Amino acid sequence: LPVIGCGTLPFIVFRHDEPDHSEVLRLIGEIYTAFREKNVCFEMTVQRNISRIFEYIYRNLTGNESVHLTDWPEADEFDAKIVEDMRRVQSIVSVGKQLREQYKLRNRLPLNSLTIAGADMTEYTDIIKDELNVKSVKFDSDISNVADSFVYLITPKIGARLGGALKDIIPSVKRGEYEIAGDKLVVAGAELNSDEFENRLTIKDGVTGAALPDNTAVVVLDTELHSELIAEGLVNDALRFIQDTRKSAGLDVS
Repeated sequence: LPVIGCGTLPFIVFRHDEPDHSEVLRLIGEIYTAFREKNVCFEMTVQRNISRIFEYIYRNLTGNESVHLTDWPEADEFDAKIVEDMRRVQSIVSVGKQLREQYKLRNRLPLNSLTIAGADMTEYTDIIKDELNVKSVKFDSDISNVADSFVYLITPKIGARLGGALKDIIPSVKRGEYEIAGDKLVVAGAELNSDEFENRLTIKDGVTGAALPDNTAVVVLDTELHSELIAEGLVNDALRFIQDTRKSAGLDVS
């Protein structure tokens, strides 16, 4: 595993027939020594050699030809609930950031609270607080406190399947004369499939919120500011400016 010159950076030549795993440790030592003595960028050194290191380890551990010729492993089991919950958290954070942008509240300005209506995500409170820079996250099980629901008809699909019945369906839905049975909508003597209508939410007047894309919950941002929040926001701005200045000057950013 000799180190040979390659411009100003060290380059590692591998011998894959060497079974002694201690060579890997010696290789890492060679990289470090070359970095220290030649004073080159460590990231560039590692980038040139890291794939060779792991290829060497893989061949010696498994006896297979190359890690690059293997299939990507598939997980036998995974927690579907956590996956679904994190997708929901991502959706909540995304809507919260859109609200900040809408009301011109920069991310470094802390806010008093965020309310999530229609979704109980209490176990992810800390993540939501950190992502949206709010002091507290509240939960409300009743969406009707902040939004009204309505049925949106996908008329092209309904018309293609039911034809003239559409002229009776539309006014009946507007009058609220319908019933939702499972994933079906029963209206004007017809039964609509789940892909022919959607339950949507419209935010009530005076509520600084927005519905999630799937219309199952609403995110409400407390946009009221007081002197302490404004002062903390200015401190955060100052810290960011100082760190950016240190970085521009080539100093370590802590």
